[in-house]
Amino acid sequence: MLKELIYSKKFADLYSFSHASWGIILFFIVDYLDIDFYNGLYIIICVKIIFEVLENTEFIIRRYRKHYDKYYGDSFINIVGDILFGVLGYLFAYYFRALAVIYLIVIQIILNKYNADIFSLTLGIIF
Repeated sequence: MLKELIYSKKFADLYSFSHASWGIILFFIVDYLDIDFYNGLYIIICVKIIFEVLENTEFIIRRYRKHYDKYYGDSFINIVGDILFGVLGYLFAYYFRALAVIYLIVIQIILNKYNADIFSLTLGIIF
């Protein structure tokens, strides 16, 4: 477990890559559902906002503390950054599909070392 105070204060941090990854995944979901670009973008923004609100509730913060002792949630600027990185992931996947898939695979392998990949983070909250 991490022992230092964990409070995401910066616009971008290690977890920004995971937020971009979710934007890519969400792009492929809305693309599969044959939702047009602008409606998909609207959906991504809404999903990211809802996620950030939920992620910063006391319930979820306590779940994160199981793995990160002193996690206290995100600052407002970090929440804005997380949403923007999700949107950038969506845009990246829209314009560069093949590169987005490669990015998704490579970045998850790299982030796994830091427990910052989307699977560790998501499963860390659930379990």
